[in-house]
Amino acid sequence: MARSKSPAYQRYPRDILANPDIAVLNLEEYGAYERLRDYIWLEGFLINDERYLAKILRTNQKKFRSLFTAIKNLFQIEDGKITCPDLDKERIKQEEHRALKAKAGRKSG
Repeated sequence: MARSKSPAYQRYPRDILANPDIAVLNLEEYGAYERLRDYIWLEGFLINDERYLAKILRTNQKKFRSLFTAIKNLFQIEDGKITCPDLDKERIKQEEHRALKAKAGRKSG
């Protein structure tokens, strides 16, 4: 059976608002941060390509550079890919939870 991707994750406002790196973002920077996180959640990572990322954010490359300067420390950039460590942790947590539920289901069946 193919592994299904989780369509959603829990987001706790306190975790977001208590993070000083996020708390200082202006509205536009915060929107860019959340939009990139959503794409990363669905795809697992984003390609670190300025033109591509600007299109995702529906802006031009100059504006993208300005926005990304403010938020890039909230992501991990490695081997040409952008990931989000807290989303990686959430993905692992969900996979472990599904595995436990599957094991319990087999045991009770």
